[in-house]
Amino acid sequence: MFGWLKKLFGGGGGGDLRRLVALARGDAGRAERLIDYELKRDPTLSRAEAIRSAIERLEYDRTR
Repeated sequence: MFGWLKKLFGGGGGGDLRRLVALARGDAGRAERLIDYELKRDPTLSRAEAIRSAIERLEYDRTR
């Protein structure tokens, strides 16, 4: 019922999304665009999987 509130204040498993936003230098809009990109690339992904994929892609790109 209050899942959005849990995510806002740190409960409910929003850690990956917070990490992605941090990797996007605090730009939530950029993070959402990265999630959308991953979902378009592979429509079978869940949102959580797309977030993890976006994190992996950003971390990989930063090592290159």
